[in-house]
Amino acid sequence: MIFASLGCTSSSGRTLSNPNLVIRSLLPASAVVNKINNNSDENHTVYPNPFQSTLFLDQNFDISPLTIEIFDIEGRLVLKQTKGTSQKPISIDAAQLKNGTYQLLVKDAGKVLLFQKVVKK
Repeated sequence: MIFASLGCTSSSGRTLSNPNLVIRSLLPASAVVNKINNNSDENHTVYPNPFQSTLFLDQNFDISPLTIEIFDIEGRLVLKQTKGTSQKPISIDAAQLKNGTYQLLVKDAGKVLLFQKVVKK
């Protein structure tokens, strides 16, 4: 989480500040995003999107294991799974999630391979 102070000047010239302002990041500070994607590229396809209980990841990564994390809109980690890449497509059981918008993060040894919005209906 990133904490910040907001300093602004009002139309009357007074400096306004809010020491309690909290800015939340959806990714851990150590994450480096290589691709931000909607549904597919040459290395992967995520489907269906929106989904009901299970997401599938068709991937061409020869990396194993992959860490799959799903974050809610508040940036909280709500699901974490480790998957081998021998299973194609990779299935992600997300039935326990409430309907809403989430961020899917796929990592290998801390390196972000995919960061994508997904919707559960």
